[in-house]
Amino acid sequence: MVETYRNLTTIDKNIQQCIKCSNAFTCTIIIVGMKKVKLERKVLHILNVLKPLHVTIIFTVIKKHILH
Repeated sequence: MVETYRNLTTIDKNIQQCIKCSNAFTCTIIIVGMKKVKLERKVLHILNVLKPLHVTIIFTVIKKHILH
């Protein structure tokens, strides 16, 4: 997170704006993940899947900010 914050400050972007964007995406993934929990009944497996997706979304948001 510290490195992410440094990257955003070097390109002069607000970290709060980035977090708000990622929170919206995180909610969507959790809802999709909950459907999988009902089907698989393995909560730990779903949590392990959700963590990498959350990181991917944060990097996607940063990439969008860098491109703007």
